[in-house]
Formats: sequence, C-alpha cells, structure tokens
Amino acid sequence: MEARFIEKKDEHQIASIMAYCFRGKRAETDKDSADNFIPENHLGLFDGERLMSSLEIVPKKVLLYKESVKMGGIAGVTSFPEYRHGGVAKKLIIQSLGIMRERNMIVSFLHPFSYMFYRRYGWETAFHKKVYTIELKSLSAIGTKSMKYRILNESYIAGMEKIYHSNMLNYNGAAIRTKEEWEEKFKHDFIYGAEDEQGLLRGYIIYCIDDKVMTVKELICDSIEAKRELLRFIYMHDAKIDRFVWAAPADDMTDMLLDEPPQAVCVPKMMARAVDVEKLLCIYDYSGYEGDFSLKIEDPWAPWNNSLFCVHVKGKKASVTRSNSNSPDINCSIEAFSQMIMGYAGFDKQLYMNRLKLINNKKKKDFSLIFPGRFTELNDFF
Repeated sequence: MEARFIEKKDEHQIASIMAYCFRGKRAETDKDSADNFIPENHLGLFDGERLMSSLEIVPKKVLLYKESVKMGGIAGVTSFPEYRHGGVAKKLIIQSLGIMRERNMIVSFLHPFSYMFYRRYGWETAFHKKVYTIELKSLSAIGTKSMKYRILNESYIAGMEKIYHSNMLNYNGAAIRTKEEWEEKFKHDFIYGAEDEQGLLRGYIIYCIDDKVMTVKELICDSIEAKRELLRFIYMHDAKIDRFVWAAPADDMTDMLLDEPPQAVCVPKMMARAVDVEKLLCIYDYSGYEGDFSLKIEDPWAPWNNSLFCVHVKGKKASVTRSNSNSPDINCSIEAFSQMIMGYAGFDKQLYMNRLKLINNKKKKDFSLIFPGRFTELNDFF
C-alpha cells in the first residue's frame, strides 16, 4: 500500500470512488464527481495503481477570536467496500494531520458521517444549530414597514460581506468567504435584502421554497429592527408557504421576538480538531488574564501535540514552551482541548463532565477565566 497525493492521471478513479460512496451509482464521465479536483489537496491510498481510499483537505480561512487563521477542512473521506474495516481511511486521516500542520492549518473542521468514528482521531463536536420551525401566522404582527425589500445580485456582495463579517466576529469558527464563494450563493437560491430610508443595506436573507415550506439558509442583520423587517418579509409569503425552517446560530433569540415561542431543537453539526496546539496557545485571546499555567495534552495521533506546554501570558500576549515535567496544572485529551480552544465547551464544563483532570487545584479559578467558553458558528459546508 502506498499513500500519496492523487495525480491528474487518477482523476477517473476519484470520480468513481466519489460516485460510489456518495451517489450510489457509476460516474458518467471522469469529470463527474471530480469537478473541484485539485491534486495537491487529495490524498489517496493505493494498492498498486488501484485507488483504495481517498480524502480531500479543503483549505479555508476562519475567524478564531476575531483573527483569521488557516483551517483544513476534511471532506470526501471514501473507501471502496472491499477495503473497508481494514484501517485504510485511518491511515489517510492520520497522514492528513501532518500535512495540515506543514501548511500552517492550525485547526481542522469536518462534517461527520459518524461522530464516534472521528472522535477516535481527535475531532470533537464544536458546532450546533438552533433549528426553528415557525408557523407563518406567528409573524403576522411583526415589523413596522420601516424598510424596503430588494432582490439582490452580485453587485451587493460587498454590502452583504460587511454585515456578515461584523456578525461573525461574535463567534469562533465562521468562514472567511472568498468572492467566488459569495457568487456561488446567487446561482441556487433567492436572496433579498432590507434597506433603510437612505438606501443602505441593513440585512439579507438567503432562502428557497418547496412544498409550502421556506428553508432559510442564512438570515443576517445589523440590528433587531432589520431582523424584524426580514421576518415580516417572510410573512409576506403567506399565500405561498405555511411555515419556515431556519438553522440559526446557537445563541439566536428570534423566539423572544414572537408572542408564542416556536419549536426549536438543538442539532449538532461540524466537528473541530486542534492540529497545532502550540500555535493555538500562542494566538489565543487571554483577555483579562496574566500569569502562568501549564497543561499536558494527550494526542496519540499527532506526536507534536503530545506534550506538556508551559504558557506565560503578559499584556494579552503569550509565550509557549515545552517541558519534560510530570506536574502540569491540568491534563486533558486533544478532544477536550479542541472544544476549549474553540470555545464550544469551556473549562468548567469539561471539568464537570470529567473530560480533563485538574491537578493543581489552586489554578481552578484561573482556568475558568482563561477558557470561559464562547459561541461558535459555521454556515459554510465542504
């Protein structure tokens, strides 16, 4: 067996394995299922010239504590059935960690077919959505008609990006979208905006309609007033739809705007993994804390993370060194650390769930301050 980057000559095999695993039928052409094939981002495990398993490393930039960082998205993890349950995908997943580190992708996200499967290799749940199902009649009294609605085209991307980025600074994990990614959104869905009296874009909604249900794919505003007006815009479809469904950010409070709280469920989404613990500790936002602490990370799949890290914080900047000491302040798995550094589940939650070991009890208050938790959000998929 040989693990290597998949070459252009293997493109037909990528088409075949993707079609088999994700569509359940043969690829009609080499181009089919390989439209976005970039050789240096596709890893394959080969038996001679026969492709056994593959995965894609999708390069992205995301916001982490209001800073742009490189993220490696894991996608298209596939294996032909005759090679499954033999550890072939495992080999590629572990090898991808080293490649992402070399490319300075300090975190990795993926959308799992099984949370349990990827948890074995250090990924952990880091995102969830608050999914609303709202009957249209509950919106009848919302909004004041203070804004105008306008169908948007690509010329509005700059205005949409401004609103999007301003909102996403409140979260960890949000994608920094390219112009091409914004343009792609206009190819498939309806996009409307709400403008104020001065003609300034104050919010937008991306949606589709099918079988009397509106699926809201993104609704972002710069104020509660703009949100009320976009909810009123949804209500104006009362002749066409009965309800709308929206996978909103985890901290969304739209239910507080309505007289009757709607049905909402918490749905787990993407997983995240720390690829380079040392670099993450260096860029982490230590606002409100100065001092020293140490933590031992257990990471059997990425030996560069499997270490005791000593962190010195002064003036919001951190210096990180490694130590051979056996006396860290806390000891935690890479899964627990990944959730803490993302903010999805802070120190107090990890401690309560027995997902880490506090060794130095004098540091308990410090760690509560250092890793308090922060909402995450990601509305882009790969």
